[in-house]
Amino acid sequence: MMIARSPITIMLLLVVLATTIFPITQAGCLSVGWPGPCCLMTGTELQTPVFVKDSGRTGATVMVIAGIHGNEPGGVKAAENLLNYRPGKGRLIVVPYANKPACEHGLRTMAHMQDLNREFPGKYDGKMIQRLAWEITELMRTCQPDLVLDLHEAADKYDEESGVPGQTLIINSADDLPKLVLDVIDKLNGSLAEGTGFTILAGAPGGSINRETGEILGIPVITVETSMKQDLQERVRQQEKVISLLLECFEMGWWYYD
Repeated sequence: MMIARSPITIMLLLVVLATTIFPITQAGCLSVGWPGPCCLMTGTELQTPVFVKDSGRTGATVMVIAGIHGNEPGGVKAAENLLNYRPGKGRLIVVPYANKPACEHGLRTMAHMQDLNREFPGKYDGKMIQRLAWEITELMRTCQPDLVLDLHEAADKYDEESGVPGQTLIINSADDLPKLVLDVIDKLNGSLAEGTGFTILAGAPGGSINRETGEILGIPVITVETSMKQDLQERVRQQEKVISLLLECFEMGWWYYD
């Protein structure tokens, strides 16, 4: 039997469906300068905050994501420190604990979940970790950042034979990234101890935020990898230095304490 529905009833049903299937739409507030935080994966064990640091002045948007792997604390700490600052120009969006329970337990990922950095661009109706990857992808699609910084750590410095990626900046296929990153590395390595300099790499693994979201959305992504052979304080300093140099490249000025 067909049940008649008024236009108002149909509209309400569409709204309910939209907010159920596409929960990330709550982050649309980010595109109009909402100060944050809002959350990804609201109401689930993977709920995690998104912070917006808006200078109030027209400029670039840079997104910083850390904690995709919970056992890489250098990037997480650098992202946490960013929350105390705002840029001099433009807008900074920070996701400090992408996989929050993994960060809390110091694990790459939770035992009952897949590796988040092999699940991008994700699925809105997939498993929990796939839904998280999808919401992060949709956050990027909504905010359209000029650059995404993906903060990671590796067991050791870069070795071509083993593929260990420590002390590297890994780029995706965006045309203007090689020159930008080479300029940053030149400035960065001048401030580092001998043997701890950074190298540029290309070709992130399939399913990673660097490769998949970069290709699908056309957004430049740089993955920062520090070597965990160094002490934590030095790794955090290096991550912060990379962020600072890149913000300068986008004319976002020095950070100001909030």
